[in-house]
Amino acid sequence: MTIQAAVFDFDGTLVRSNAIKAEAFSQTAAAHGIDVSRLDAIRAGHPHADRYEIFERLVADLGPACAGSAERLVESYGAIVQNAIARCEWVPGALDALATLAERGIALYVNSATPTVPLVDAVASRMATDRFVAIYGGPASKQDNLAHIAATADLLASQIVMIGDGEDDRLGAAEFGCHFIGVVADTSAYGLPARRFSHVPDVAVSDLTTIADCIARMESGDTQRSSVNV
Repeated sequence: MTIQAAVFDFDGTLVRSNAIKAEAFSQTAAAHGIDVSRLDAIRAGHPHADRYEIFERLVADLGPACAGSAERLVESYGAIVQNAIARCEWVPGALDALATLAERGIALYVNSATPTVPLVDAVASRMATDRFVAIYGGPASKQDNLAHIAATADLLASQIVMIGDGEDDRLGAAEFGCHFIGVVADTSAYGLPARRFSHVPDVAVSDLTTIADCIARMESGDTQRSSVNV
């Protein structure tokens, strides 16, 4: 079995940006004079909502008391996030892993829950767009994006590996039927929350320094779980 495509989540998998996005919601609310607790309550009640839905719900909840439109709040949030992502750290091993996998002829993709337009902007801010065959975001699901990649590249699910740091990545790969490698950070430095899976994935790494070797072992049939602290 040969892996032909490696599909990476973005936030928390390639760059340390999970905490950035969480903090950006609070910064946006504060900048517009909005009670942060109201925004936190909406995020807690709708954990899978994207930025557009969150701010639309916030504006509807606050009514005339809201200091801005949903569009204006989304724009402010996006500017804060993009500026921070452009300066945040890569997850250790990310750049070397991308280069090594590309040299092996493995096609690289991004598959994120972030809406597609701001996702493309975020990848571009890292001057990394040309490293990937394509970049896929929301509102499509992780599973649907994987299916689209397979159909477009004429690949079987067994020829694709999804690499991500969240439960939605694991479930998307499981529902689609491809391989999965979990990035299980053992400290909060990778973004909050650090432990983002319902259980440890069968194949897991703590960063991307060994991801190329992990994929090589996967191709050989050796999928022994890596040693991580969870």
